Amino acid sequence: MSEENFECNTCGENFDSERGLHVHESRSHNKDDEKEPEKPTFEIGVRKFGFLMFALGLTTGMILGGFLVGVGMSGSDFNFEIAGSDTVTPGEPNTGNNNNGNTDSQNQESGTGVVSLQNTEYPYGNLEAGVGSGDKTYGNTTFRLEGEPYIGSPNAEVTAVSFEDFECPFCKRYNENAYTGVVENYVQNGDVQYFYKNLPLQRLHPWAEPSALASECALNQDAETFWTFKKGFFDNQEALGNAHQNGNFDESMYKWAEQTDLDIDQFRQCYDNEEELEEVQQDKQEGNDRGASATPTIFINDQKLEGAQPYSRFESTIEEQLQ
Repeated sequence: MSEENFECNTCGENFDSERGLHVHESRSHNKDDEKEPEKPTFEIGVRKFGFLMFALGLTTGMILGGFLVGVGMSGSDFNFEIAGSDTVTPGEPNTGNNNNGNTDSQNQESGTGVVSLQNTEYPYGNLEAGVGSGDKTYGNTTFRLEGEPYIGSPNAEVTAVSFEDFECPFCKRYNENAYTGVVENYVQNGDVQYFYKNLPLQRLHPWAEPSALASECALNQDAETFWTFKKGFFDNQEALGNAHQNGNFDESMYKWAEQTDLDIDQFRQCYDNEEELEEVQQDKQEGNDRGASATPTIFINDQKLEGAQPYSRFESTIEEQLQ
């Protein structure tokens, strides 16, 4: 009888018994080895998943919260910046920079970063500009107007008092829109006398207080130049933000004083020594006392309007006061 051979299908080795083949296969060629290795799977416990979701929510909330604080809130419409405790806290440190997307950085002098005024002339032609005297009371609201800058007739039937921040993007929007209509239609014709008060939100805007100081130092020498500076601040917000960040803001203010023919030594002494800081802080305190918790806030007699609202809101409020 011929001897029967049993060949291993895996390695080709021959065995004289079927049992020997099975022993060989079980020891040398475990069938599990031929299986494709399982791919690792990602598993996460309930606690770990909950922690990750909490961390993600916290991070998202912080980012969103920072954005809302940076731009200010008005319900679902962003049109003013909230002052909060900033209206009464003096001597706050510079904490950041605000870029508002304006296209005015070309006003910086090439190679220096110093910002120049595009227009050095008083922006309102023959319209009277001066400083106020005494107080004015409307209803339960009294405004301190002694030494405050104004445009328009002192005999006007309506008084507007504006609390603003030169670095505030919503103040810029207001000045480029509704404010222009108010001046053209009511200040120019003698119906409204318009006053400006500084309400710098220093925690949000690092050059808001220096610009307020510069405007007050200009006012000390010439009332019309105050309004030239005011327009210059809003026309050059982005460029001035860059100048402040690069350490050229003060030089820009000296440049403006030179361009508008102010006494440079007198301006520098006032600005460098912060001689008008108390005046700026008094404006801030008055704004807080009158409920000006956001910029811009404009009072038409005793009627308060907050934010960069459309011209129609100011028009209707002024018309009511004229009746």
